[in-house]
Amino acid sequence: MNDTSQHKGYACCFCGLPIDPDPPDVATLTYATCLGQAKHLQHEQEFYCHTVCLESKLHPQAKIYAAFLATNPSSETEDTADDE
Repeated sequence: MNDTSQHKGYACCFCGLPIDPDPPDVATLTYATCLGQAKHLQHEQEFYCHTVCLESKLHPQAKIYAAFLATNPSSETEDTADDE
């Protein structure tokens, strides 16, 4: 048994290493099947990952804006203030 299998927290679905709970991590991915089909055919599974691992797997045009907001919370509050 290796160290990652004994880890009690989250493990990355890409690298298998533990994920420290420091922003922007812990990140989750939701995999859903049969979208557009009847509800009883649809299934979901949640995976955990490091943001940097996910970014390394995505096409360069696929940007993770949530990661930016998690590490720059003042950006989100500024946007909210403009809405009021």
